[in-house]
Amino acid sequence: MFVGISIPSAARSTIRQALDYYQKDLAQPVPENAWHMTVLWVGSPPEAHNYIPALTKSLRQSFTMTVTLTHLGRGKKPSLLWAYAIPSLGLHKLRKTVLDRFEAIKFPLPVDSHPEFIPHITVGHLSESLKNRILPDHKASITFPVPALDIYEAAANSEGSRYTSKGRIPLA
Repeated sequence: MFVGISIPSAARSTIRQALDYYQKDLAQPVPENAWHMTVLWVGSPPEAHNYIPALTKSLRQSFTMTVTLTHLGRGKKPSLLWAYAIPSLGLHKLRKTVLDRFEAIKFPLPVDSHPEFIPHITVGHLSESLKNRILPDHKASITFPVPALDIYEAAANSEGSRYTSKGRIPLA
């Protein structure tokens, strides 16, 4: 289970256009309906559904949260293609606020639930032939508002992973 940001249609369009640049380099694109930005991974304790009502209360914000995508490029794991976002102070504060909420309701977080935060969207798996080659970045610039966060459950399937929203956290 994880908390993530859904990607609006205008941002999807920008990513699709930039993704065309990498068509010959992709072994497998991530299906567009699986695009999201993970804010916090929280694991899958068996009783997780019991926490959803407490988690889906509005998070008060003193500003309109936005995400700014900058480019597509090789991810931290070199076999992945990411759409990178500016790691803004607002995103980091939002992530901390979400983590604080999980801790306040005594959600059983795994030890490794909050490693280094690099805001991104995984959009593809790169061809093995690119392993030792330089892959240039490609511009994909757009800013979009974030009206809510989604609580997703992930399930593996033959096409990768399927994400199901279990609830929304409105940003008010």
